[in-house]
Amino acid sequence: MSIVVLPEIKKTLFPLRDEELTALEASVLNEGIRDPLVVWPSNGKQILIDGHNRYRLAQKHGLKFNVQEKHFVDIEEALAWIDQNQLARRNLTDEQRLLVLGRMYERQKKAVGRPEKSAQNEHISQRTAEKIASLAGVGQATVRRAAEFAKAVDAIKEVAPEAAEKILKGEVKDAIVSLPKVAKQNPELLHDIAEEIASGSVRKVKEAASAARKKKILEDIAKNNEREDGSERPYKLFQCDIRELASKLEPESIDAIITDPPYPKEYLPLYEDLAKLAARVLKPGGSLLVMTGQSYLPEVFSLMCPYIRYYWTLGYIAAGHHVQLWARNINSGWKPVIWFVKEDYHGKKVFDVVKSDSEDKKFHDWGQSESGIGVLIERFTYPGQTVLDPFLGGGTTGVMAVRMGRKFIGTDNDPDAINMSLSRLADVVIYD
Repeated sequence: MSIVVLPEIKKTLFPLRDEELTALEASVLNEGIRDPLVVWPSNGKQILIDGHNRYRLAQKHGLKFNVQEKHFVDIEEALAWIDQNQLARRNLTDEQRLLVLGRMYERQKKAVGRPEKSAQNEHISQRTAEKIASLAGVGQATVRRAAEFAKAVDAIKEVAPEAAEKILKGEVKDAIVSLPKVAKQNPELLHDIAEEIASGSVRKVKEAASAARKKKILEDIAKNNEREDGSERPYKLFQCDIRELASKLEPESIDAIITDPPYPKEYLPLYEDLAKLAARVLKPGGSLLVMTGQSYLPEVFSLMCPYIRYYWTLGYIAAGHHVQLWARNINSGWKPVIWFVKEDYHGKKVFDVVKSDSEDKKFHDWGQSESGIGVLIERFTYPGQTVLDPFLGGGTTGVMAVRMGRKFIGTDNDPDAINMSLSRLADVVIYD
């Protein structure tokens, strides 16, 4: 009978590393093929079960070999035997070993033929985990994690087999921990993650997920900035650094900038970038309102005033919210909103105290409340005008601007901030 190599068996096997294959070839050329190939006699054929590398070398060099027959009920039983045999190999990577464990677990569960969801389901699943764990000398939790890892690797393999090969060789350092998490929490990213890993541009799943998330967000931004009929939505979002934003906006196209940059000292250079941007994109008479802390006000003024005219400082009060500044022995109940103007101001008469009815950090750690931002939008703009926030954060300025009939442009270099803002703005357009 002729020996047959089945594709469904071949794809479950791990290729030898180059140095392992070289050593095996040298051995069989020197000593011959000593160990018999394991075959399964079925329907007049000998299906190769174990010894694929030796069989390939025998064909290449015309070497003789012996066979040992082993009988199985069906292909699933044969695959189960192959998995168990592979598990005994000492040269498996941690990733390969987990994949085999996961496949064994899923195959055992499938063999029982139980219903999808039932108390019996959980009982059988537990017994299966116990059986595989005992066989492999690991805990049940490891077996269950292995099953999730195996599912994720199989999903990657469908998109890019070379990516799965890199993972199983141990070249993707955080794959064991991170890949199952991404597969469970963000399965829509797996396709792009596979492509990123296959391209060799990343060495970690987290890096691939970040790149995939950024790609998806940029696609969402492009889709969300226009309606299906081709008309513009009342908002546009860009994922970029503030220093890249000026090139995306027309000069003197913005009526007001209302923003809340980060306060810590290491972010002070951003205030100069903000002033330069405002000088370019604000319309004459347009306002720049900058919420900030008190600790570095002299530095903020020295960085911004060379580019845009200081006009006034407003007091922003969040109800019931005090900040403890231990280094200064200060319990602060307000924060400044510095008001700059491009050229001369001819707008509304403005009351210089803004009261927020609450603090709101649920969309961003540094977020401000809708009520407080809404007051600033109401006092400094009119319906139909365009508001810009170059430090988008959780998107509150955009939400309130659109809700109050203004156009909005926002940007942030954090993809999570863009994603959150896209979701909130879409809800405003759909439901408000």
